[in-house]
Amino acid sequence: MLILGSPAYGFKDHFYGFMPLILGGRGGETSLQCVSGVMPAGLSLSSSGNYITGTPLVCGPTSFTLKVVDGVSSAYQSFMINILA
Repeated sequence: MLILGSPAYGFKDHFYGFMPLILGGRGGETSLQCVSGVMPAGLSLSSSGNYITGTPLVCGPTSFTLKVVDGVSSAYQSFMINILA
């Protein structure tokens, strides 16, 4: 299984959304978890757990690692989102 994608930069106080592409799972429904680092303040995983959404509150770059699970396998991928003024 793979997690792919390149998050675009965002702007402080403006809506942001990013949906990583998940490839190759074997166990049905997938969900994402942030397992290290932190997403930009104001952003979080959606209630369905498959995309990042919200309104960034602070400028600057942040790095974090996502884990995808599907009941059978898992995968990890690091990402960086830069929030501009």
